[in-house]
Amino acid sequence: MQAGHGTHVAGMIYARLLRQAPGQTMGRQDMFRQISQEWHRFLQFESSIQGFGVKVGMKRPRSEWEHIGREVQFRRFKQMCHVNIHGKLKELMGEKAEFRGLQEKTIHAIMTGQSPIVSIMATGEGKSMLFMLPAYCVSGGTTVVIIPLCSLQEDLERRCKEARIECVQWDSRRPHETASIVLVTPESAVTKTFNTYINRLRSTYQLDRVVMDECHVVLDSGPDFRPKLRALGAEIVQWKTQMIFLTATLPPKDEEEFFKAVHIPQECVHMFRGPTTRRNIQYQVQEVEGEEGETVVEAICQLVKRKLEQYPAPSKIVVYSGSVEQTVAIGEALECPIYHRSVDDRAGKARRMKELMEGKHRVVCATNALGLGVDIPDIRVVIHAGQPQKLRDYAQESGRAGRDRESSEAIIVCGHIEQPKGRTKSWAQSREDIFDFIGGYNCRRVIMDQVMDGRMDRVECEEGEEQCDVCRRQAMTEECSQALPTLQDGLVLDDIFGDSGIGRSMSSQVSEDGGFIERSPIPGRHLQEVQEIQDDIEGMFEKQQRERQWLASQVTKQHRVEGQEITEFEEQLRRWANRCPVCKLQKKEKQYHRLEDCNHAELESILRGVQSMTEEIQGKKRFARFSCCFDCGVPQVICQQWKQKDERGWFEKVAGAECQYKGLLIAVVVVIWQLWDSPRNDIVWRWIEDEGVDADDLEAVYRWFGQKIAWGRVEATKLYKVFHVLTRMVEEEKGL
Repeated sequence: MQAGHGTHVAGMIYARLLRQAPGQTMGRQDMFRQISQEWHRFLQFESSIQGFGVKVGMKRPRSEWEHIGREVQFRRFKQMCHVNIHGKLKELMGEKAEFRGLQEKTIHAIMTGQSPIVSIMATGEGKSMLFMLPAYCVSGGTTVVIIPLCSLQEDLERRCKEARIECVQWDSRRPHETASIVLVTPESAVTKTFNTYINRLRSTYQLDRVVMDECHVVLDSGPDFRPKLRALGAEIVQWKTQMIFLTATLPPKDEEEFFKAVHIPQECVHMFRGPTTRRNIQYQVQEVEGEEGETVVEAICQLVKRKLEQYPAPSKIVVYSGSVEQTVAIGEALECPIYHRSVDDRAGKARRMKELMEGKHRVVCATNALGLGVDIPDIRVVIHAGQPQKLRDYAQESGRAGRDRESSEAIIVCGHIEQPKGRTKSWAQSREDIFDFIGGYNCRRVIMDQVMDGRMDRVECEEGEEQCDVCRRQAMTEECSQALPTLQDGLVLDDIFGDSGIGRSMSSQVSEDGGFIERSPIPGRHLQEVQEIQDDIEGMFEKQQRERQWLASQVTKQHRVEGQEITEFEEQLRRWANRCPVCKLQKKEKQYHRLEDCNHAELESILRGVQSMTEEIQGKKRFARFSCCFDCGVPQVICQQWKQKDERGWFEKVAGAECQYKGLLIAVVVVIWQLWDSPRNDIVWRWIEDEGVDADDLEAVYRWFGQKIAWGRVEATKLYKVFHVLTRMVEEEKGL
């Protein structure tokens, strides 16, 4: 500058590093650096998370585009807070439309950004409106709806399009397609492709909320049934957006397990609980005599014939069966269509559903594949062939009836009702509930309300409700007895629940209007000054963002712990591999030889134990499907003989590779069991007995070892967990 040069020349010559290209100015370099940093943040690179040149404890400043995106997101939120939901409902559904049950309170909570929300509303009460109306009211954002069944996706997409709401089903072949509502299955929601899509929505501030419909299915998830459902909760918490969980069936006793499964603290939940029983459904049980299978089918055929005459077209009847085989048998007997998981491909299932909705068939026989969220308004009768497995499932399936609020029936047709003996601990509770329901010792609504809602003050079907068969019989008995002289005037029967001592938790009470809600986060907002309203809304918005960030950080910490556990597993394997487990247990210097070459006095007994356990578990293929490498018992994610095939988590064998830990697990477990003299050694037997397995039944014990478990984010067997527990205790006690 002192030589009389301008800023451009000074930047090119005097302010340039030796490594820079000639003619490149510092100003241009700063511009490129800023653009590079923006791309790093957009692509979620680690450098962007740590911050560019930001010291520990300092907050990374937002870029210009982040400020713009945040402002657009806040404007959507502010607009949502001021929406007239009654007017928008009439605009969407017609002038006569009114909110049902808990709809208004739950929608108000959603529109004001509360999270996480759990709404439990009876079947047919309009749970879909809870995410359709917000998406309709304010455009520009995206609502991700996780749907457990493909048939539900087809139905919801149709209803959204009829309401003029943009809606698409997620397809990994078209990852850039988006809309106001995006429908996705749980298995697709946890894939890397969909996670990339979510990151793009978050980076552009378009993700408004995620909704998990029929969220109770998480409780049914297990190692052998849709295991990805258990990983879903942690995944959506990390999306850092409003979370909404919808279901018709979440018993109070299952709440704690559910919140743990979806990784949300119970104290943070905004709970809305309505009654599970439907006022317009008449619950009844019909018991038939004789051989149960054939007699039940015959009884159902006669019942369907009578009900078709009682309810003229277009009224419909659904017959539910507990197995595919029985579904086919009843379908053939009734000469009606059938519906189950493997009856057809996705297009074929959609065609069958469309034919049923259009009235081409008045009767359909199905498994529970037709159970969730199917919205056919004029189903008059739901019949169950045999005893349902769980009361929770029965509440869902019986709720297919009378969704137009007309009088309907839910009938269970079964053989002799007998309480089974010898029930295991894990099986007992859910089965006891359904046996209490069908037993007929009390009003059927009383049992369902106690189990599904925690309501203990009901004694019978109430005014305005269709009477169940138990209450109807009792009413007829009372009418007949009025003409007879009483034994004692003024005799009053004690209320069987009066002194039960069973209380109701806040999360499961049913109030007079059927649910709970906190007072509005902005009391009297329409009477405040404009600036005060603006400040309140902005403060609430920022607070909600911080809460979602905190929830996501808790899941991240948990994943870090799980990652450390996996590392610890591998370290354990390496510490015990390629050496004699007997000599290692006894801390001998010479350990690097095979177990078969050891000179220990009890070697022969140990080898017999190893051989027997190997034959029983590996030889008889007792390992559960997809639980581990069948050649070594080690999780596939660790065994070098396997590699991950795709983002869904499937594995395939590596050509020419061999297990690096073959024979290790069983040998180590047997050696520790036989030679480790410690009272802690019986921990495995206690574990086996606690899970209802007879320790004297060796076949049952070996099956238990092969059972699949989800351990952290790894699929493994109980044999592997036993190895982990025993080796860790031995190493702690002996200092190995």
